[in-house]
Amino acid sequence: MLEIDKNLADRTVKQHVRNIEEFLRYVDKPLVKIGKGDIRNWLRKWKEDYAPSTYANKVKSLRVFFRDYLGTGIAENLSIPQPQPNNDSPPSKEEIQKLYEAMDSLRDKTILLMFATTGLRRNELFNLTRAHIDFDKRMITPNENSRTKRTYVTFYNREAENHLEEHLDKKDSNKGIFSIRPRSANRIFRKKSKKIGIETITPQDLRKWFAKEIRNRGVSGEHIDAFCGRIPRSVRAKHYTDYSPERLKEVYEKADITVLS
Repeated sequence: MLEIDKNLADRTVKQHVRNIEEFLRYVDKPLVKIGKGDIRNWLRKWKEDYAPSTYANKVKSLRVFFRDYLGTGIAENLSIPQPQPNNDSPPSKEEIQKLYEAMDSLRDKTILLMFATTGLRRNELFNLTRAHIDFDKRMITPNENSRTKRTYVTFYNREAENHLEEHLDKKDSNKGIFSIRPRSANRIFRKKSKKIGIETITPQDLRKWFAKEIRNRGVSGEHIDAFCGRIPRSVRAKHYTDYSPERLKEVYEKADITVLS
């Protein structure tokens, strides 16, 4: 029905099916006995603990299931949150410091500092193992190399180093650096931002802040791109900018980026 009548993409169909299966497991009762209270109770956790876009997807799935598949209006009055305007401005250092202080665990504080001082993408950071890090040089070589993402190397500062060392001292050496799912980390960032009364700061926001901060400290656009995993493909471009680890280390150290001071 979803693929033919609604002309939905396969990915969207699978998402609706997953959402409805999860809802039905939650209510655990015959369809004829499901009421609006069951729907509200299930949606409550998605509204309180997840991003508006995630909550909107759950509402859409319920509408499709009850209205289009079962032919009932039980979910018709559910409102879908409007997309929030895109704010391209990164957070201030003061806001990042407040978020750092609000973090409850060493792991979460370390994650924040690593995002803010490396320019890594979310999946790059959470996929890190000890093999990706040269601890003597504070250098990271993310395990990413696709057609659009050509990460070379980046670095982290002394603040992040101190936190990372303490974090790893308490952690099983056979596991990844951070044993947390990206979604769970996003939820922590969102909850703590809300708690201290600031706009939600995400890993992507910290990546933007990193790029702006080192630009303000005199780092060229070419080297910023390198730290953020955007090495050019052309030989000509590489010829005119030194992307060697030694040169990038020199540029990074000269910028002297800090978060907590």
